[in-house]
Amino acid sequence: MATEEPSLLTELCLICHINPPRYRCPRCALRTCSLPCARRHKAWSRCSGLRHPAPFLSRRDLATAASLDRDYNFLAGLERHLDRVERDVEERGIPIEPTHGPRHGPKRRPKGEWRVTAAIERCRVIVQKAPVGMQRQRENRTGWNKKRKCLNWTIEWFDDTDHRLLDIAPATAPLQEAYERARAQPKPDGDHLAPSETRLLPASRDPSEAQPTSSPTAPAIGRTSYFYLLRPHTPLPTRVVIPLSPQSTIADSLYERLVLEYPTFYVLPSPPDALPDGFLTEECYLQQQVHAMTAAGANI
Repeated sequence: MATEEPSLLTELCLICHINPPRYRCPRCALRTCSLPCARRHKAWSRCSGLRHPAPFLSRRDLATAASLDRDYNFLAGLERHLDRVERDVEERGIPIEPTHGPRHGPKRRPKGEWRVTAAIERCRVIVQKAPVGMQRQRENRTGWNKKRKCLNWTIEWFDDTDHRLLDIAPATAPLQEAYERARAQPKPDGDHLAPSETRLLPASRDPSEAQPTSSPTAPAIGRTSYFYLLRPHTPLPTRVVIPLSPQSTIADSLYERLVLEYPTFYVLPSPPDALPDGFLTEECYLQQQVHAMTAAGANI
């Protein structure tokens, strides 16, 4: 009858030395078997248990998706912390005296930002803000339409050639109407862009007043087009999209959906059941996730 060989101490929890380790401390990489052991480790070693925000990385490790995600999460965490402190100070009515110098003093919110935030919450849209200074944050010009009493959304459009258009449209506008208006915007003089480059469209004071006009650079849509909303936070290179009706409004399309600063729509010539390579419908993506979780649970 075979007997089990005793485990080496290096193969056991480094706190209790009884059970095999299951967890690793994000700060110091010490391995523990349970939450009580992790708490003892923090108390004994005075370890915060938080991942180091600026660890040394080699040049090869810097150019990875994990490194970019870590930097993005660090900047986003700082932005959320500053936002919470600002709200707490305003709710408590704590006076803040600005120090001398133009670069000091409390940060003032842009005019009308509270109205835009409240309108987004009423529309049940989940907007994830990018850290201040990043390109997507600087491009966002979403505001309040006083005439229509609705939001003016910054919209990012992509077609099947990855041609990017950035425009502003009211939330009550149908998708096809908003896209045709974006295509009808005339190019600035001397603006010659490749299909994969970006064209930022000038926004009028009231996008609802701008009527689509014929333009030699933006012909009318002569084929059947299908509209899709991009689902963020999915593994690349596959882009997970949500099929939409061309007649649905922007507000209806974004209801209870997550967007990064502003929504991204794809206009493709393919229906949902015949998407080109690199695209996947949300329904198929969720089914794949369920199958992957089921297979992972069966292997445990």
